[in-house]
Amino acid sequence: MSGRVDFGKLRHVVLSAKQPMKRSIAATFTCLLLASRLASAQDLSPSTEKPDRYAWGGWISLMLTNHAVAAFDAASTRRSIMAGNHEENPLDQPFVHSNSLYVITQLGPLIPDTLALLMLRSERKWLRQLWWLPQMANIFFTGWNGIHNIRISQ
Repeated sequence: MSGRVDFGKLRHVVLSAKQPMKRSIAATFTCLLLASRLASAQDLSPSTEKPDRYAWGGWISLMLTNHAVAAFDAASTRRSIMAGNHEENPLDQPFVHSNSLYVITQLGPLIPDTLALLMLRSERKWLRQLWWLPQMANIFFTGWNGIHNIRISQ
């Protein structure tokens, strides 16, 4: 990604959205953009024993984005259920009609977050360089599920 990102304009777009779902989508993509900028700033040289500050900041930003996208998925799932659709995930089916859905969806990102942290602290160089992959994959697929839920509920 080249060029500078004006986060003031992105904040204005998020806050000017009238509908809560559009605001949630705009906030999610703003978090994704910010996380990708922070993750690209990381520099792990082969001589370092422990991750540097930029890598930790990238991990934390991806963790926060991961959980924000999970909340977006839960909100879009709730919207889809209210529109008459049904949940196909057997692990989420008992929780779709209660507020515990939001808590359950926050448990899912813990697995890629923990895996990324283990990769970030690994002694193997190739694992330290790919530490961001589990979190980004989960962000992509969870975001795609949320967008799918919005499409089928309209």
